[in-house]
Amino acid sequence: MPAPTPINDQNGFIVSTYFSLRAGLTVLSLLLPPVLYLWGKTHGVPLQYSMSAYYHADAAGLSCPGGHGVARDLFVGGLFAIAGLLYAYRGVTTLENWALNVAGLLAGAIALFPMRITCDGIPNRFSPHGTFAILFFLCIAAVAVLSGPSTLDRIQDPKLRRFLRQGYRITGFVMVLAPGSVIAWSLLTGTYAEHTFAIEVSGIYAFAAFWILKSWEIHKANEGLFIAAAATPAARSATAEPAPPAPGRKRYAV
Repeated sequence: MPAPTPINDQNGFIVSTYFSLRAGLTVLSLLLPPVLYLWGKTHGVPLQYSMSAYYHADAAGLSCPGGHGVARDLFVGGLFAIAGLLYAYRGVTTLENWALNVAGLLAGAIALFPMRITCDGIPNRFSPHGTFAILFFLCIAAVAVLSGPSTLDRIQDPKLRRFLRQGYRITGFVMVLAPGSVIAWSLLTGTYAEHTFAIEVSGIYAFAAFWILKSWEIHKANEGLFIAAAATPAARSATAEPAPPAPGRKRYAV
């Protein structure tokens, strides 16, 4: 009987499930901005100054009372999908787990409390929506900077360890800088910057980059175990290699 492989033993299913959660977070984050823009464009809505504006924007623009945007359902649905994946993802450390859970709740709150607009369509004050968005990015930045490097001891290659550590720091920095720059501009001018959409996209893509880096780290950490688990008993006997640990004792990284 062949030895268990990472896809047909219990730990392998756990690894596969965590990878699927990370892949979902990455794909949703990468697709949400262009999908909002393209869907709006096909319905006569020009590029909005903020992703949040797509909750309200239709062919007539932003107008009171709002809430009838052509891409509203895509915006809300995307945020709720990200919220569910984040809440389902169990962090390695207590800090990471709490930060991911809170980030998941905040992503849902961002969808439930849409951006406020005034009758001329220009938001000019803080709102629960903006506050939740800022806190969301801060939670994920904390995961990237404080918890992301905590598992790098599983990586044998020192160059890869340094690369991943720097990558986690950079993604965390961008996730703080993106909402921070929007806050600074709004405090100085009383409104949003014209290029807020691009700033938001940079923060969201940094969020996606973090999950790509984390998946790469875990793949490299598990690489040796995957090879050992896939080897047949006959092959291990021929090379005088010891048998892999029993399925219940494997320590795959997730």
